Amino acid sequence: MIMVLKPKKVCDCFDCFPVEPLKFDYVTLTSKKKSLRRFFFRTLKKIAKDFRIVSCSKHQLRIGGSAYQGFIFYLVNEKGWFLGRRSARSKSGYEYILSIPGEMSNSFIAEFLQDPNFEAFAKDWRFTRLDLQCTLGIEELEVRKLYWEFYNAQRKWEAGKPAKQQREVKLIVEEDPQTQKGFLCVSVGSNKAQRNLLKIYSELPVFDLVRLEITLRKTAIFKRLFRKNDLNLNKMCHAIFGQQLATLAETPLLDEHRSFLKNSADAEPSLQQVKKKAKVQFKEGCVSVAQAHESLVAALKPQMHVFSHQQIRYLNEQFPIKSWQICWANAKQWALIPTEHNALYQPLFAPLPTLKKDYLQKVQKRQAAFLALAKHIDKVTLSIANRFRHVKSHIFRNLAEMKSFANCFGLW
Repeated sequence: MIMVLKPKKVCDCFDCFPVEPLKFDYVTLTSKKKSLRRFFFRTLKKIAKDFRIVSCSKHQLRIGGSAYQGFIFYLVNEKGWFLGRRSARSKSGYEYILSIPGEMSNSFIAEFLQDPNFEAFAKDWRFTRLDLQCTLGIEELEVRKLYWEFYNAQRKWEAGKPAKQQREVKLIVEEDPQTQKGFLCVSVGSNKAQRNLLKIYSELPVFDLVRLEITLRKTAIFKRLFRKNDLNLNKMCHAIFGQQLATLAETPLLDEHRSFLKNSADAEPSLQQVKKKAKVQFKEGCVSVAQAHESLVAALKPQMHVFSHQQIRYLNEQFPIKSWQICWANAKQWALIPTEHNALYQPLFAPLPTLKKDYLQKVQKRQAAFLALAKHIDKVTLSIANRFRHVKSHIFRNLAEMKSFANCFGLW
């Protein structure tokens, strides 16, 4: 289908050109919990420095059923946020809706992913629309020809699918005959269907930028993407575009987009790469702790026959029974291991999370714990070698008592 429109005004799709290549541009959420409303106002306070509210007005929005009653909050150089509610069967008695267009949607989603209550919000909130854009330059002179080529190729692509899976493909030209300003657009999908909608368009008459815009409408997709991509906003954007580009005909029109996404994805380390690097770092941490234990043993052995009450008291203070335990290996090798009451226990032995963002934080804490453990043992070793060098008072009443103490540290 080809549509030629007479524009009422120049399309505002390009108001923000030039822009960052990849960003969210629209988000709509609904929830029967007040947490959505509270989060909205809390986010407004955080971003007040960058986006100043200039006014607000009453507004209603009708989406499937009775209209939402609420307010539009207008910001400087931004389209307005809409926050509304309508009666619903819920504990609060209402269903809330939040609609955010433009640059603010990117900031909102970033705040959402970083919030400590993310899991609870993701369970209670429903994403009904999420727009993502990728805008890149193009050097091709005959851009109109590229649009026609893509339009025809995509129609053939869709015609080869089963009837229920086919998507509508439109070529839209909106141009002012006098100024020659407007835009050229190919859309794949429909606003009426609950499927993803894709649009590729360029501004007339310049044709130096091509924007690919994806509109997602299924809540399950968003939640799966959030978790699968470690709550990493940039990685999630790349995953969405990678999936959607695979559903489009491969013509030169989107070559730059494919190249950009491939190069960006290669620069972003995967979770497997992060885990592989972490294993090497953990191995280094274990080696440093093992070396610290060897040094402690070397310092304790020469002192065995001349241990004093002062030395025993010092060791008990540094390795109290409540916080430390001696762990033996099959080869009769031992190690001083923190117990659950020790602050080092959780960083060293707690299972690592599956999300990359949390995984990296835990890896850093575990590396710090290895370093702290090795430093503590080295500190005790240094004190035994220097601080108690001249102490000669014997504390063992017999050889059996000395052997018992020595066995605790694997020294006999």
